[in-house]
Amino acid sequence: MSNKEKGGAEAYARFKQFDYKANSSLVLTSDTRTREYATEPSGEPETLWGRMKAKMGDRAQTTRPDSDRKERAAKKKRDAAAAELELAVPSRGKGRKGGAGAGLSVLDLEQGGMYRPRTKETREAYEALLAIIHTLFGEQPQDVLRGAADEVLAVLKNKDLRDPERQKECVGLLGSCDDDMFARLVALGKRITDYVTEAEVGEGGGGLEEGLPRATRWTRSWA
Repeated sequence: MSNKEKGGAEAYARFKQFDYKANSSLVLTSDTRTREYATEPSGEPETLWGRMKAKMGDRAQTTRPDSDRKERAAKKKRDAAAAELELAVPSRGKGRKGGAGAGLSVLDLEQGGMYRPRTKETREAYEALLAIIHTLFGEQPQDVLRGAADEVLAVLKNKDLRDPERQKECVGLLGSCDDDMFARLVALGKRITDYVTEAEVGEGGGGLEEGLPRATRWTRSWA
């Protein structure tokens, strides 16, 4: 065989190895050794069983309207104020005999000239005022605390006085009244809307009606 014929036979053999019939029955297998170290996903479906640590819905949060949150916050604040008041001014039978807590009830203020709240809102404000005075004076008789509260109310309700003058009067009555305490007293005074002074009753042209609160003079005779 000449070199020409030999070269032609080799070229034909190389051509035939790419023929479709020669390759149609071949099965190619992948190298599993390289698959073990592959970092890219294979595209085959894989189970998530045992891989998901979070539970469905564990991040779901329930929310309430702003009105509910504000109502709960206001109720919590009222309960805290009531608890503080109960500690500061004990209820009937819990205080010491003759002390500030013996029979101290704003609904029993029937003595002449003593202010008596007429509504729930004014009663709460008056009790808060008594609590402040009780904190300053300590254990004192009922009439002392109520008299001091009436005198403070008379100062707060005096339209002829300015705030600096009112604060000065409160210092003279209570012995101590910084800006923060005076602001609290003013706020409580504004909430007490059923307090009537003698001047206001006189302007009405009539005498004091039975049970109407009025301003009284009170002195710190206990000091």
